[in-house]
Amino acid sequence: MKKRDIKSRKKKQIIRDYNQSSIFYDARYKKIQFEKYTLIFSNITLEDTFILDAGCGTGLLFEYFYLNADNWNSSITNHYVGIDISLKMLKLFSNKIRNKYSNLEDKVGLILADLEHLPFRKNVFKSVFSLTSLQNLPEKDKGLLEMVRVLKLGAELKLSILKKKIDFKEFIEFVESYLCNLKIINNSNLEDLIIFGKLNRQFP
Repeated sequence: MKKRDIKSRKKKQIIRDYNQSSIFYDARYKKIQFEKYTLIFSNITLEDTFILDAGCGTGLLFEYFYLNADNWNSSITNHYVGIDISLKMLKLFSNKIRNKYSNLEDKVGLILADLEHLPFRKNVFKSVFSLTSLQNLPEKDKGLLEMVRVLKLGAELKLSILKKKIDFKEFIEFVESYLCNLKIINNSNLEDLIIFGKLNRQFP
C-alpha cells in the first residue's frame, strides 16, 4: 500500500473516531483539559487578538477563555477561529456558542479542515493554540509547519502533545528551528508535553 493511501486511511479513521466520541467528549475530557489549561495559562489577556485554535474539538479551550480571560467579554476586537477535522465536534461547538455564548457569536468562526493543510495565507494570526491535537496527525512535522506558516512574526504558539507519541529530543529540536523564548513544561503528572514559543523567523 502506498504511503499516501496509508495516511488517507489514518485520517479517515481519526474522523470516524472523533465523530463517534463527540457526544460524550466533554463529559469524559473537560475536567482533564481544564486542569491542563490552568497549568498552561495564567493572567490571560486576549484583548486585540486574532486567535487560531488548531484542533478545537467541541470548544473546550474557548469555554476556558470565556470563563478566565481578562477582557474577553468586554473586548470587541478579539476574533477566534476554530479548526477541526470532525464535523460532529464542530457542530457541538457551534451549538454551544449559540446556546451559551450567543453574545460572542460574531467573534467566532469554525472551519472544517485538516491541520496539515490550513486554509489561510501566511502571517495571519497573533496567537495559535494546538492542545492535544498534533499527535493525531500522520505527519506531525507538517502540521506544526502549517501552524508556523500562519503565525505572524513574533507571535506566540502554545502547543501540547502526548509524550508517548513523540521522540522528545527530536521534537524539541524541530520546534527550536522556528520558535524562540521556548518554555517547556514536562510535568510527570501530565500525559502531555507542553511548549510555548514565539516565531523567530518568517516562514518562506
